[in-house]
Amino acid sequence: MPPASRTSALLLLATGLLPGCDRERPPEPPPERVRQILNLNNYERDFGYSQAILVDKTLYISGSVPADKDGMLVAPHDMAGQMRAVYNNIQRTLAATGLNFDHVVK
Repeated sequence: MPPASRTSALLLLATGLLPGCDRERPPEPPPERVRQILNLNNYERDFGYSQAILVDKTLYISGSVPADKDGMLVAPHDMAGQMRAVYNNIQRTLAATGLNFDHVVK
């Protein structure tokens, strides 16, 4: 494309005069997403923490810790016990929305 034609095309693109450009109507906003914050334990609200957030049909689980329902550390000095507690908390979070580990993607 010669330099003059390229400049003309860029000018038309910048001013919105190319076919298919509709400058009079702004784009429609995306539909509002349904959000549900899940607090499985009372202490989570006190700290402003949520175990998970359900957005439309996707459940986002935050970092899980080896804590019981009262926020107390489970199995101090026992890494295997703490891992079991973490997976138990994740399982409870999934179950609260009717899911299980088969639904986990990452």
